[in-house]
Amino acid sequence: MKALPLIALAACLAVAGCRSAPTQEPATPGEAQAASDSGSRLEDPESVAAAAAQDLQQGTSPVAAEVAAQPERSGWQIAIEPYVFFAGASGSVSPAGPGNDLDASFRDLLDELDVGAMVALEVGHSDSSWKALVDLLYLDLEEDGTSPTGDAASAELDPFVGELDAALELQPDGLVDLIFGARWWSVSVDVSVDQPPPAGTVSADGSESWVDPVIGLRSRLPLSSSFDIVLRGDVAGFGLGSEFSSHLYARLDWILSRSIQLGAGIRQFYVDYAEDGLAYDVKFGGPFIGLTWRL
Repeated sequence: MKALPLIALAACLAVAGCRSAPTQEPATPGEAQAASDSGSRLEDPESVAAAAAQDLQQGTSPVAAEVAAQPERSGWQIAIEPYVFFAGASGSVSPAGPGNDLDASFRDLLDELDVGAMVALEVGHSDSSWKALVDLLYLDLEEDGTSPTGDAASAELDPFVGELDAALELQPDGLVDLIFGARWWSVSVDVSVDQPPPAGTVSADGSESWVDPVIGLRSRLPLSSSFDIVLRGDVAGFGLGSEFSSHLYARLDWILSRSIQLGAGIRQFYVDYAEDGLAYDVKFGGPFIGLTWRL
Protein backbone atom coordinates (compact mmCIF):
# COMPACT_ATOMS: atom_id res chain seq x y z
CA MET A 1 0.00 0.00 0.00
CA LYS A 2 2.91 2.34 0.74
CA ALA A 3 4.15 1.90 -2.87
CA LEU A 4 0.92 3.18 -4.45
CA PRO A 5 1.74 6.91 -4.12
CA LEU A 6 5.21 6.25 -5.60
CA ILE A 7 3.72 4.30 -8.52
CA ALA A 8 1.19 7.05 -9.23
CA LEU A 9 3.90 9.74 -9.10
CA ALA A 10 6.19 7.75 -11.38
CA ALA A 11 3.34 7.27 -13.84
CA CYS A 12 2.62 11.01 -13.84
CA LEU A 13 6.31 11.76 -14.47
CA ALA A 14 6.38 9.29 -17.35
CA VAL A 15 3.27 10.76 -18.97
CA ALA A 16 4.49 14.33 -18.43
CA GLY A 17 7.86 13.49 -19.99
CA CYS A 18 6.14 11.96 -23.00
CA ARG A 19 3.91 15.00 -23.55
CA SER A 20 6.72 17.50 -23.19
CA ALA A 21 9.12 15.75 -25.57
CA PRO A 22 10.42 18.09 -28.37
CA THR A 23 9.38 17.60 -31.99
CA GLN A 24 11.73 15.25 -33.81
CA GLU A 25 12.48 14.48 -37.44
CA PRO A 26 10.34 11.78 -39.14
CA ALA A 27 11.36 8.40 -37.87
CA THR A 28 12.31 5.33 -39.83
CA PRO A 29 9.65 2.63 -40.22
CA GLY A 30 11.23 0.61 -37.38
CA GLU A 31 11.35 3.61 -35.09
CA ALA A 32 7.76 4.53 -35.98
CA GLN A 33 6.58 1.06 -35.08
CA ALA A 34 8.42 1.20 -31.72
CA ALA A 35 6.96 4.63 -31.03
CA SER A 36 3.50 3.36 -31.91
CA ASP A 37 3.87 0.43 -29.51
CA SER A 38 5.16 2.75 -26.79
CA GLY A 39 2.30 5.21 -27.37
CA SER A 40 -0.25 2.43 -27.18
CA ARG A 41 1.30 1.22 -23.94
CA LEU A 42 1.21 4.72 -22.43
CA GLU A 43 -2.41 5.19 -23.38
CA ASP A 44 -3.33 2.08 -21.37
CA PRO A 45 -3.47 2.95 -17.62
CA GLU A 46 -2.63 -0.63 -16.63
CA SER A 47 0.44 -0.58 -18.85
CA VAL A 48 1.50 2.76 -17.36
CA ALA A 49 1.20 1.43 -13.83
CA ALA A 50 3.07 -1.76 -14.73
CA ALA A 51 5.87 0.21 -16.38
CA ALA A 52 6.14 2.54 -13.40
CA ALA A 53 6.25 -0.41 -11.02
CA GLN A 54 9.01 -1.99 -13.13
CA ASP A 55 10.97 1.26 -12.98
CA LEU A 56 10.59 1.34 -9.21
CA GLN A 57 11.78 -2.25 -8.87
CA GLN A 58 14.79 -1.56 -11.06
CA GLY A 59 15.53 1.68 -9.22
CA THR A 60 15.56 3.67 -12.48
CA SER A 61 12.92 6.31 -11.64
CA PRO A 62 13.82 9.54 -9.77
CA VAL A 63 11.38 8.64 -6.99
CA ALA A 64 12.87 5.16 -6.54
CA ALA A 65 16.37 6.64 -6.49
CA GLU A 66 15.34 9.09 -3.75
CA VAL A 67 13.81 6.32 -1.63
CA ALA A 68 16.80 4.06 -2.15
CA ALA A 69 19.12 6.85 -1.03
CA GLN A 70 17.53 6.79 2.45
CA PRO A 71 19.25 4.07 4.49
CA GLU A 72 17.12 1.55 6.37
CA ARG A 73 17.36 1.67 10.14
CA SER A 74 19.43 -1.10 11.62
CA GLY A 75 20.80 -2.01 15.02
CA TRP A 76 19.10 -0.80 18.20
CA GLN A 77 15.88 1.16 17.71
CA ILE A 78 14.48 3.38 20.47
CA ALA A 79 11.19 5.30 20.42
CA ILE A 80 10.25 7.85 23.10
CA GLU A 81 6.60 8.93 23.18
CA PRO A 82 5.49 11.71 25.57
CA TYR A 83 1.74 12.44 25.55
CA VAL A 84 -0.82 14.70 27.13
CA PHE A 85 -3.89 12.77 28.29
CA PHE A 86 -7.33 14.40 28.71
CA ALA A 87 -9.14 11.92 30.95
CA GLY A 88 -12.45 11.57 32.74
CA ALA A 89 -13.78 8.78 34.95
CA SER A 90 -16.91 6.83 35.79
CA GLY A 91 -17.63 4.18 38.40
CA SER A 92 -17.57 3.99 42.18
CA VAL A 93 -14.84 4.33 44.80
CA SER A 94 -14.67 3.81 48.55
CA PRO A 95 -11.73 4.19 50.92
CA ALA A 96 -13.04 1.25 52.95
CA GLY A 97 -11.11 1.77 56.17
CA PRO A 98 -12.23 0.72 59.67
CA GLY A 99 -15.55 2.28 60.58
CA ASN A 100 -15.90 3.93 57.19
CA ASP A 101 -18.71 3.15 54.74
CA LEU A 102 -18.38 6.23 52.54
CA ASP A 103 -18.37 5.83 48.80
CA ALA A 104 -19.13 7.94 45.76
CA SER A 105 -20.61 6.93 42.43
CA PHE A 106 -20.22 8.94 39.23
CA ARG A 107 -21.44 8.18 35.74
CA ASP A 108 -20.24 10.44 32.96
CA LEU A 109 -16.81 9.44 31.67
CA LEU A 110 -16.35 12.64 29.68
CA ASP A 111 -18.27 15.03 31.92
CA GLU A 112 -15.13 16.76 33.17
CA LEU A 113 -11.77 16.10 31.55
CA ASP A 114 -8.63 16.48 33.63
CA VAL A 115 -5.16 16.71 32.13
CA GLY A 116 -2.72 13.90 32.82
CA ALA A 117 0.72 13.05 31.56
CA MET A 118 2.16 9.88 30.15
CA VAL A 119 5.34 8.73 28.47
CA ALA A 120 6.09 5.48 26.66
CA LEU A 121 9.41 3.93 25.71
CA GLU A 122 9.95 1.16 23.15
CA VAL A 123 13.29 -0.56 22.64
CA GLY A 124 14.08 -3.20 20.03
CA HIS A 125 16.73 -4.46 17.63
CA SER A 126 16.41 -4.80 13.88
CA ASP A 127 17.60 -8.43 14.06
CA SER A 128 15.12 -9.48 16.75
CA SER A 129 11.37 -10.13 16.88
CA TRP A 130 11.26 -8.99 20.53
CA LYS A 131 10.73 -5.50 21.92
CA ALA A 132 10.62 -4.07 25.43
CA LEU A 133 7.82 -1.63 26.25
CA VAL A 134 7.67 0.79 29.18
CA ASP A 135 4.59 2.92 29.86
CA LEU A 136 4.12 5.49 32.66
CA LEU A 137 0.87 7.35 33.32
CA TYR A 138 -0.23 9.76 36.03
CA LEU A 139 -3.69 11.31 36.46
CA ASP A 140 -5.26 13.65 39.00
CA LEU A 141 -9.03 13.20 38.60
CA GLU A 142 -11.76 15.02 40.48
CA GLU A 143 -15.34 13.87 39.99
CA ASP A 144 -18.72 14.83 41.49
CA GLY A 145 -21.42 12.23 42.10
CA THR A 146 -23.76 10.80 44.71
CA SER A 147 -23.54 8.41 47.64
CA PRO A 148 -25.70 5.25 47.86
CA THR A 149 -28.09 7.23 50.10
CA GLY A 150 -28.50 9.92 47.44
CA ASP A 151 -26.34 12.56 49.14
CA ALA A 152 -24.04 14.77 47.11
CA ALA A 153 -20.53 13.36 47.00
CA SER A 154 -17.19 14.05 45.40
CA ALA A 155 -14.10 11.94 44.89
CA GLU A 156 -10.52 12.76 44.07
CA LEU A 157 -8.68 9.94 42.31
CA ASP A 158 -4.92 9.92 41.82
CA PRO A 159 -3.95 6.82 39.84
CA PHE A 160 -0.36 6.17 38.82
CA VAL A 161 0.13 3.33 36.35
CA GLY A 162 3.52 1.89 35.45
CA GLU A 163 3.85 -0.93 32.95
CA LEU A 164 6.70 -3.14 31.72
CA ASP A 165 5.93 -5.47 28.80
CA ALA A 166 7.59 -7.69 26.26
CA ALA A 167 6.23 -7.62 22.69
CA LEU A 168 6.74 -10.55 20.32
CA GLU A 169 6.26 -9.79 16.62
CA LEU A 170 3.87 -12.37 15.18
CA GLN A 171 3.60 -10.64 11.78
CA PRO A 172 6.36 -8.62 10.08
CA ASP A 173 6.61 -4.82 10.45
CA GLY A 174 4.55 -4.84 13.64
CA LEU A 175 1.31 -5.82 11.92
CA VAL A 176 0.51 -8.06 14.92
CA ASP A 177 2.40 -8.19 18.24
CA LEU A 178 1.73 -10.42 21.24
CA ILE A 179 2.16 -8.43 24.46
CA PHE A 180 2.62 -9.78 27.97
CA GLY A 181 4.05 -8.26 31.13
CA ALA A 182 3.06 -6.55 34.38
CA ARG A 183 1.13 -3.36 35.24
CA TRP A 184 1.73 -1.67 38.59
CA TRP A 185 -1.05 0.44 40.08
CA SER A 186 -0.77 2.99 42.88
CA VAL A 187 -4.13 4.59 43.63
CA SER A 188 -5.21 7.08 46.28
CA VAL A 189 -8.82 8.07 46.86
CA ASP A 190 -10.32 10.96 48.85
CA VAL A 191 -14.13 10.84 49.23
CA SER A 192 -16.39 13.56 50.65
CA VAL A 193 -20.14 13.12 51.25
CA ASP A 194 -22.54 15.94 52.18
CA GLN A 195 -24.77 14.19 54.73
CA PRO A 196 -27.82 15.79 56.37
CA PRO A 197 -27.34 17.63 59.70
CA PRO A 198 -25.99 17.11 62.21
CA ALA A 199 -23.38 15.03 60.40
CA GLY A 200 -22.62 17.60 57.67
CA THR A 201 -19.76 16.92 55.30
CA VAL A 202 -17.88 13.72 56.07
CA SER A 203 -14.68 12.68 54.32
CA ALA A 204 -12.32 9.73 54.26
CA ASP A 205 -9.30 8.70 52.24
CA GLY A 206 -7.29 5.62 51.45
CA SER A 207 -4.59 4.31 49.13
CA GLU A 208 -3.40 0.98 47.79
CA SER A 209 -0.83 -0.49 45.40
CA TRP A 210 -0.85 -3.76 43.47
CA VAL A 211 0.56 -5.50 40.39
CA ASP A 212 -1.51 -7.07 37.59
CA PRO A 213 -0.23 -9.61 35.05
CA VAL A 214 -1.07 -8.44 31.52
CA ILE A 215 -1.63 -10.18 28.19
CA GLY A 216 -2.86 -8.63 24.95
CA LEU A 217 -2.36 -7.85 21.26
CA ARG A 218 -1.16 -4.82 19.36
CA SER A 219 -1.53 -4.12 15.64
CA ARG A 220 -0.08 -1.44 13.38
CA LEU A 221 -2.16 -0.87 10.21
CA PRO A 222 -0.47 1.22 7.48
CA LEU A 223 -2.96 3.49 5.70
CA SER A 224 -0.40 5.17 3.43
CA SER A 225 3.23 6.23 3.44
CA SER A 226 2.30 9.04 5.88
CA PHE A 227 -0.39 7.57 8.15
CA ASP A 228 -0.66 4.51 10.40
CA ILE A 229 -3.29 3.29 12.83
CA VAL A 230 -2.15 1.54 16.03
CA LEU A 231 -4.65 -0.60 17.96
CA ARG A 232 -4.08 -2.37 21.28
CA GLY A 233 -6.24 -4.38 23.64
CA ASP A 234 -5.28 -6.30 26.77
CA VAL A 235 -6.75 -7.92 29.86
CA ALA A 236 -5.10 -8.15 33.27
CA GLY A 237 -5.54 -8.94 36.93
CA PHE A 238 -7.18 -12.38 36.92
CA GLY A 239 -7.59 -12.17 40.71
CA LEU A 240 -3.82 -12.04 41.24
CA GLY A 241 -3.76 -8.28 41.72
CA SER A 242 -7.08 -6.70 40.86
CA GLU A 243 -10.12 -8.87 40.27
CA PHE A 244 -10.05 -7.80 36.63
CA SER A 245 -8.75 -4.92 34.53
CA SER A 246 -8.54 -4.06 30.86
CA HIS A 247 -6.95 -1.50 28.57
CA LEU A 248 -8.06 -0.36 25.08
CA TYR A 249 -6.03 1.93 22.87
CA ALA A 250 -6.41 3.43 19.39
CA ARG A 251 -4.05 5.95 17.83
CA LEU A 252 -3.62 7.62 14.44
CA ASP A 253 0.02 8.42 13.61
CA TRP A 254 1.05 11.09 11.15
CA ILE A 255 4.59 10.20 10.05
CA LEU A 256 6.41 13.50 9.54
CA SER A 257 9.82 11.90 9.00
CA ARG A 258 11.69 8.74 9.86
CA SER A 259 12.47 10.23 13.27
CA ILE A 260 9.31 12.16 14.23
CA GLN A 261 5.61 11.37 14.13
CA LEU A 262 2.55 13.07 15.58
CA GLY A 263 -0.02 10.84 17.27
CA ALA A 264 -3.59 11.38 18.46
CA GLY A 265 -6.16 8.91 19.70
CA ILE A 266 -8.18 7.60 22.61
CA ARG A 267 -7.30 5.36 25.53
CA GLN A 268 -9.42 3.69 28.20
CA PHE A 269 -8.68 1.69 31.36
CA TYR A 270 -11.04 -0.35 33.50
CA VAL A 271 -10.10 -1.76 36.89
CA ASP A 272 -12.06 -3.63 39.58
CA TYR A 273 -10.08 -3.84 42.83
CA ALA A 274 -11.31 -4.45 46.36
CA GLU A 275 -8.74 -5.23 49.04
CA ASP A 276 -7.85 -3.90 52.47
CA GLY A 277 -8.15 -0.11 52.42
CA LEU A 278 -9.71 0.48 49.03
CA ALA A 279 -12.72 -0.51 46.92
CA TYR A 280 -12.18 0.75 43.39
CA ASP A 281 -14.45 -0.08 40.44
CA VAL A 282 -13.60 2.58 37.89
CA LYS A 283 -13.36 3.18 34.15
CA PHE A 284 -11.27 6.15 33.07
CA GLY A 285 -10.01 7.39 29.75
CA GLY A 286 -10.27 9.97 27.01
CA PRO A 287 -8.37 11.53 24.11
CA PHE A 288 -4.63 12.14 23.99
CA ILE A 289 -2.06 13.78 21.72
CA GLY A 290 1.71 13.56 21.62
CA LEU A 291 4.92 13.22 19.65
CA THR A 292 7.19 10.25 19.04
CA TRP A 293 10.95 10.54 18.55
CA ARG A 294 12.69 7.54 17.01
CA LEU A 295 16.40 7.40 17.75
